[in-house]
Amino acid sequence: MACVVDNPVERREGPSSIRVTITDGDRGSPEERLPFTIDGVPYTFDLEAVDERGDRAGSFDGFIRIEAQPGDVFVTSAPEGSVSSNVKMSGGRAEGVVAQVSRAYGDAVLWAEDVGFSPGPPGVEAACSNREDDDGDGLYDFPADPGCFFANDDDEDAGGYATGLSETLHFANPRLADIQGGTSATPLPGAGVTVDVGDPGAPEVIVTRLAVDGMYLSDLRSLDEFGHVFAFNFSTPQQTRVCDRLSRIDGIVSEFFGFTELNFPSWQVVPWEGEAGDGTCPVPEPKIVDGALLNDVEAMEAYEAALVRVVDVEVGQFVDCDLNDDGNVNFPDGSICDRECECSNQCEMSGNCTELTQYLEYGQWTAALGAGSGPKIFVVSNATVPTWDPAEHQGEHVSVITGTLRQIQFIDPPWILEPRCPADLVAEGDPAPMDEACVTSRTEDPDDVL
Repeated sequence: MACVVDNPVERREGPSSIRVTITDGDRGSPEERLPFTIDGVPYTFDLEAVDERGDRAGSFDGFIRIEAQPGDVFVTSAPEGSVSSNVKMSGGRAEGVVAQVSRAYGDAVLWAEDVGFSPGPPGVEAACSNREDDDGDGLYDFPADPGCFFANDDDEDAGGYATGLSETLHFANPRLADIQGGTSATPLPGAGVTVDVGDPGAPEVIVTRLAVDGMYLSDLRSLDEFGHVFAFNFSTPQQTRVCDRLSRIDGIVSEFFGFTELNFPSWQVVPWEGEAGDGTCPVPEPKIVDGALLNDVEAMEAYEAALVRVVDVEVGQFVDCDLNDDGNVNFPDGSICDRECECSNQCEMSGNCTELTQYLEYGQWTAALGAGSGPKIFVVSNATVPTWDPAEHQGEHVSVITGTLRQIQFIDPPWILEPRCPADLVAEGDPAPMDEACVTSRTEDPDDVL
């Protein structure tokens, strides 16, 4: 038998529901949706506490918390006594509340709820932070007492959880560029989203690479404006090929060491070949990364997960800092750096140098732009170009390396270029056209995987 703890939460009396009435603001429509925006759209609305008979609960003078689902709310004007997104009701009403709704997408609503939050006066120790069991339930303060919404909650009793929703706000789904957010971190962490892929008849989101753990996508409408993302699938996507368009993709947005991903994706494919496609491969030309761009971290962010290309690079020199041959490079705790640690640090600071132990563990090797005179970028090619060993070509020039761009924020520089297949690493000569390089035909196998 499972263990059960009977610990009921005392709830104070309150209204049965909350009526939310938008009095001003563009709600859009299913046919003409408002654009996804970080800046926000203003709305004015009234709140009314409603009892079990559907009448106004005139005795309710508590706080109602306002949220957007999905999205964020910033209350800019509310009745006296309100705190942030917690609106003070008087006589069961609050009129003329003004708020900005941002990061909303799809069919969104304003969500009003009696969560039991009663903010204490500034500078005064509130009931939920006074180290006392004010309501006698055996639980003390925030966050242990479920009746405490925040540490400055001055009432340990839970709210009545009366809830109300506004009329629907019709927003467009985010593009890939919206998911990236135009900066180093997504504005939608943890959000489950459906991506705007463009015209249903001719979607603009293209598969540019299939990997062992997912696929790389680019939006042809915003190639230079953060229009790329990696869909982390845990395995190579089935029945999907480079050049395919996606008529739909859903997933959960996350950051993995600075690399924006769509996790647990589901998608619908429009094949680029056969009856469902027009036979034209729409993979875009890669962005050329030169020394100036590589040194500009903010500018490089726009091409995270994109197809990029470096030309005329020099393969870095390999240095083995495993001086005691134990298979590891020692980085001791504290301020003292031993010989192996100093060796690794010198390799990192010397420019175009690859530490052998790190290469054997992670597959990362360095390539310096400008025929060796420019900044370095990390390359990982052991899985996709296994016959080309960078250790055998150290100090040599390579004409072209094309691939997808991954960010790992704790390395320097934080960029890793990953060729997709042998055609992306050209030691001498010119690269293959993008509608031919790393492009393979699908099979009739329903479990078809590259």
